[in-house]
Amino acid sequence: MSKKALYDSLVKHIVENQNQFYRAAYYYVKNREAALDVVQNAICKGLENYEKLQSKEAMASWFLRSVKRLLTGVADSISTLVRTPARITLSISLM
Repeated sequence: MSKKALYDSLVKHIVENQNQFYRAAYYYVKNREAALDVVQNAICKGLENYEKLQSKEAMASWFLRSVKRLLTGVADSISTLVRTPARITLSISLM
């Protein structure tokens, strides 16, 4: 399969399954914006690195693995933020 055909197949796969990717991301991060960021980053990385894809048959698992890798990083940083509550002090100076 030519690289152009593989790229086109990847784009088609992403478009057809974008809701599934979003639902999987949202399940892990429980945050709409973070889930959308993960999916967007996975799409960008997938399109940038499509040459590493060896066959159309491996496309679904290849792309889903990249979503999961990004989810792991985001979920870890979100859980760290949740575990360590931030105390914000606001100081207002009046002149």
